[in-house]
Amino acid sequence: MWLGIARKLIWFCLWLSAAAHADTRLLNDALGRWLNTSVAPELTELLSQHPKFKGETVRVVAMQDGKPLTKASRLHQAVEEHLTQLLLRNPGVRLAWNQPSESCGAPVVIPYLLGVEIERDGSRSHRLNISMVDVEESIWVSGANFTWQGRLTAAEKTALRKEFALPPKGTVDSPLPVSAGDQIADIMGRHLHCALPDGLDGPLYLEVAQTRPLNRILGQLRKDLTLTPIGAVTPDRTEARWLLSLQANPLGGQTHELSLTLSDATQENTQRIASVFVIGLAGRAGEAQPRPPQTGDLLSSLSYNGSTATGRVCSRRQLRANKCVEISFELLSPAYLFVLSSTGRSLNSTTCTRSPRMAKAGERTFRLRITPSASPQTADAGFYAIAVNDRGVARELARHIARGPCESDQSWDRSSWLGRLDRLLAQHQDTYQWRAMHLNHTPQGITDL
Repeated sequence: MWLGIARKLIWFCLWLSAAAHADTRLLNDALGRWLNTSVAPELTELLSQHPKFKGETVRVVAMQDGKPLTKASRLHQAVEEHLTQLLLRNPGVRLAWNQPSESCGAPVVIPYLLGVEIERDGSRSHRLNISMVDVEESIWVSGANFTWQGRLTAAEKTALRKEFALPPKGTVDSPLPVSAGDQIADIMGRHLHCALPDGLDGPLYLEVAQTRPLNRILGQLRKDLTLTPIGAVTPDRTEARWLLSLQANPLGGQTHELSLTLSDATQENTQRIASVFVIGLAGRAGEAQPRPPQTGDLLSSLSYNGSTATGRVCSRRQLRANKCVEISFELLSPAYLFVLSSTGRSLNSTTCTRSPRMAKAGERTFRLRITPSASPQTADAGFYAIAVNDRGVARELARHIARGPCESDQSWDRSSWLGRLDRLLAQHQDTYQWRAMHLNHTPQGITDL
C-alpha cells in the first residue's frame, strides 16, 4: 500500500481535531467543574440505569433553538468531546458517532439526541443548556435537562467565537478511540455494503489481525455481517473465495489509519474498501510503517541542530530558550524542491509560486521556530521536503500548495486539501521523493519523534 507525504501532513489536521481536548485552557474552570461533578455523574446514571434510556443509543450534538447544528463553535466542540469522554467511562452508556458524509445508505436513526446549547446571558455571562430530545416524538425529555450560568474564561470566550464545521467521526479531523470497536465496525460495514451493493458470489473469510484491538473490531464486523450479510462468512480460509483484512498504518503520535481491504483468494486483486482514523492504538511489531517511496536518489535524510543564528525566524531570546532548530538536508540531484513546515496549528510553505523552477543540487538549511504545545502527545512542529523530477507534476503540486498553505487566512478546507494531495502524489509515485521530521520541545530540549 502506498504511504506518501500526505500521511505525514495529516499530523497537522490531527492537531486541529484534538484542539478542544488538548487545549488545557478550555474547561479548566467553573464550566469544566460543573460538567465533571454535576452533569456527567447524573447523566451516566440516567443513561445506564433508567428503564427509558437503558440500552438506547444517544448522540451528543451542538444545538441552537432545539435544532442540531452543522457548524458550531470550538467551545461547543470542547464540551461535546469532554462530555463524551466522561460518559464513555461507563460501559452501560451507548453513544453514537456522527456518520461519515459519504455514507451511501439511509442514515441510522438515533432515538435520542443530547443537545449542547450555548448562548449569551446578559452582558458578561453565558448560559449553557444540556437537554435530551426524543427524536421520534420531537419533544424535550423531562428530567434530563442541565443548565449552567456564569462567566466564561477568556480562552472559552475566544473558542466560542471560532466557528468550525463538525467533521464526521472516524475521519482524519475527528479520529475515533480504537476502543470504540462497534462504531468503527459500523462505519466499515456501511462502506462494505456501499462498495458491494450486490454482495459477493462466494464465501468470505476474515483474516486474523496481528493485534487484539484490530481483532476485536473484526469480531464486531463479523457479527454485523451475520445480520446484514454480503456473502456467506466461512471460518475456514481454504474454503474462502474472498478475503477481508484489516491493517493499521501509523500516522504519528497515537493516531493510526485502519484500512479494510478485500481481495480474492489468490490475493492478486486487492481493493481498499474502508478507511477509519483512530487514536489509542500503540505501535506494535507487524504493523505497517510509513516509508519514503522507492524513487531515485533525490534527497538525503534530514538532520537538525540547535540554531545559533538570529534573524527573521529566531530571536536571541528564542535561541536561549532552545526554541529554534536548523534542519539540514542535501538535494542530491537537480529537482523541483518544495519545503513545508507545520508549527502550532498552521501549515506553511517556503514558496507560493505557481511556476516552480528547477533547484540546483546541494545542501540546504532551514530554521524552524518551535513553541511548546499544550499536549505532549502531539508534535510541536513538523518539517517536510519534497523533491520532484518532473516539470508537469511540479507545476501541479505548486498550484495545489498555492491553494492551501499559501492562503493568507488559513480558512481553506484542510481535509479536502490533504485528500487531494494524497491522490496527486499517489498518481505520480515515480516522479518524487520526500522526507519528513516531527519535533517536540521538551524540558530536556528539542527531540525528534
